[in-house]
Amino acid sequence: MQIIYTTAVTFDELEQIQLLQAENHRSNLPIQVQTSDGFLTVKHSLQLLEQMNNVTPHIIAKDGDSVIGYALGMSKDFVIKIPELSMMSEMIDLVKTDEWDLSTLDYIVMGQICIKKEYRGLGVFQGLYQKYFETYKGLFPYVVTEVALRNTKSLHAHQKVGFRIIHQYVEEGVDEWAILCY
Repeated sequence: MQIIYTTAVTFDELEQIQLLQAENHRSNLPIQVQTSDGFLTVKHSLQLLEQMNNVTPHIIAKDGDSVIGYALGMSKDFVIKIPELSMMSEMIDLVKTDEWDLSTLDYIVMGQICIKKEYRGLGVFQGLYQKYFETYKGLFPYVVTEVALRNTKSLHAHQKVGFRIIHQYVEEGVDEWAILCY
């Protein structure tokens, strides 16, 4: 096993991202698996994945020709194009702390991160974020993301790599969310 971290370039890589996304979407996972392994909230069309990738290339982890993990790059402009992120879009610009006023900051949105089940626990999450930070730190001083509070696996993993919760809110009938910033 030789895992490499790079940016998505081919349409095949985008298709593999979409397949991995479908496998780990909450609609396809029993509650007990969501609780133990985490889950994804948003499904992206191939067209949207490609449009996003053209602006801020997705970071991928590959084992041979197989995409075994990804971290989606998403400029602010794409957040408003995804209906499931409409509340996040509204909330981000309202977040003000002693340290941050997100409405005035230049940041990239971590669109979603996922690792193939058999590669979890091998440092791929940290590897994806290391490549993400290397790729985007010079362009965007901050990385913002949102995690459902009940997705404790993801929440703890994000905090472990240095994200901090800067705001929490409830989206009625959907979930309770944490906005995190790095």
